[in-house]
Formats: sequence, C-alpha cells, structure tokens
Amino acid sequence: MGLSKLLILVVVAGMTVVSAARPAGNLFGKGDPISGEWAASFDVQGTAIPVTLKLRLVGSRVTGTSESPHTGSGIISNGRWAGNKLSFTLVSNHTTAAVTGSLKDGKFRGEFTRDGMHGSWQASKK
Repeated sequence: MGLSKLLILVVVAGMTVVSAARPAGNLFGKGDPISGEWAASFDVQGTAIPVTLKLRLVGSRVTGTSESPHTGSGIISNGRWAGNKLSFTLVSNHTTAAVTGSLKDGKFRGEFTRDGMHGSWQASKK
C-alpha cells in the first residue's frame, strides 16, 4: 500500500472514531445552539446582576462556569438541555441557584430560585 493511501486510510479511520465518540446532535457543533459564552443578566429584587455564562453541551448534559462581579466564579452543575429548555444549578461562593429557561430567537429567558427568592434572567450569546 502506498504512503498516500495509508494516510487517507488513517484520516478516515480517525474521523470514524471521532464521530462515534461524540454524542448525536453535537458532531462538530452542529445542532448545538447553546455551547459558548453568554452575556446574562439576573434580576435580583429589582437589581440587574451581570453574569457571563460559559456553557458546554454534551448530548443532553450541560456543564460550564459563570463569572460575575457580584457573586464571583461559579460552576454549572446538574445541567440538562431538551426541547429548547435549559435547567441547571449555579453554585458560587455566595449562593446556589436553581435556573430554568427557554431558548427563543437565539436568546434565553427564564426564572431562577435562590435562597427562597424567585427572579428572572435572560442571556444573549456573545
């Protein structure tokens, strides 16, 4: 077998392994409307708190981080994505919030519960 045929065989085999290892719907970013960086705003008792969310979708599981001048760094856990609906728990040094939302026209809008308080949030992809 010539070197060029061997190289083609290795590349095709590698692509097969990569596509088999990636969950359906996320192959090379296709079908993944949420992974990336989002500029979010959480309304806490009438005050808008800016938060940067960095989301990663793997199958239906969502992971990521948050950063805010108000709450500092945080981790996104228990994240789920199904039917254009997102849910996750946002854990930071200052608080834990249960967050839900829907994606419409490229923007998230939703609600959260934190320390017994309820509020709304929205986000646009950066």
